Amino acid sequence: MTSASNEALSSGVISWYPRMTPYRLAFFATTGGLGITKAVLVSKNETVSSITVEWITGVVMALVFQFLGSCEYNNKRPQYLDWLFHYNVLGRSNRELGYSHSDSSELGPTGRLSLDQADPSPPLATGYRLLVSAMCAIFGLSKMLCGYLGLRTAMNTLDWIIAVPLTLGLYYIGLYEENESESPRKFFDVDYFPETRLSFQTGVILTIYLSSTVLCILWMRHWLGPLRASLTVDAVSTGGSLAWEASIWSSVIDHLCKWTVVTFYLAMLEIGLVGLGVALWPIIQVCVGRRDRSIRYYALIAAFVTIYAFTFVECISVFVFQLSLYVPLTALVFHPTTEIDISLPVRIILFPITTILMPIFAIPALTVAIVFKGHFDWFRRSIVGYR
Repeated sequence: MTSASNEALSSGVISWYPRMTPYRLAFFATTGGLGITKAVLVSKNETVSSITVEWITGVVMALVFQFLGSCEYNNKRPQYLDWLFHYNVLGRSNRELGYSHSDSSELGPTGRLSLDQADPSPPLATGYRLLVSAMCAIFGLSKMLCGYLGLRTAMNTLDWIIAVPLTLGLYYIGLYEENESESPRKFFDVDYFPETRLSFQTGVILTIYLSSTVLCILWMRHWLGPLRASLTVDAVSTGGSLAWEASIWSSVIDHLCKWTVVTFYLAMLEIGLVGLGVALWPIIQVCVGRRDRSIRYYALIAAFVTIYAFTFVECISVFVFQLSLYVPLTALVFHPTTEIDISLPVRIILFPITTILMPIFAIPALTVAIVFKGHFDWFRRSIVGYR
């Protein structure tokens, strides 16, 4: 051993460093060389050459390093590959500092197991792994945005200036994971998986709630426009050249179609309102308190009463409109105008039809009342828990 090594051993402070083996040196040189070559070719607008470097040479080299990487900590690798993982190209040896001849042998500097021996409880989300994942995600999203926005110069800058140094730097930092003596062990050993899982679950839940809320609002906004247009458009008026009874029947049909469409739009709005209430229900619980059942109960009832009240007013308006037309229709049956000759059989059939139609228009109002009572009882039993 050298004098520096003896002093380090006698003082009890041994400086450990990852060996620069031929395999690791080749990884550094290939990664940096391919990255810089691709960036230079892209800057010169040589698209075919850059694609060749990235998708042919890059893929081949990635597969080669993937195969060799599995042999680095494997004791059963072929003997003719030992020199790739044992020889130190820097000319220094960990053996001089009191360690085994290589940090890529069976045991590391303090006797850690090699990668081919399973760890019963390995850390899943260490600080180093989270850093690598975050950097990859940020780099990928940044490059994707630059590609969508047409910023080719920015993409080239990311590949050349950021990607290559960042990849090589993270790889070199990862080599210190094999040392248990001096490197910051919290960065490699502390498992942040519970915190990561909690953050991921919170993010997913917030994303679902926000997406549901936005979708419900967009749904209601979509149907609110046609509803407003249906309420403001008048019935199609007939010309003066048509007969009186034809004008009346056209008005009746137009009015019924109009309110049928309005009722459909209100049903769509109700669906959006129910979805919005379901999405925001946890927030409502936090705001009003889990024990204050009356506030929760009447808040939901008020939302449904708004829709049902408007629908009920629709039904009443249709009923009143038909009632106002009943008198002229009856007069048309018994006292037809002189311009129109309505035969007696036609009048006999027309009068019962107009009479039967009157109570039919009360059915929607009754349906609304029944459905409303069903929702009222369902909220009371299921959601609020009243008996």
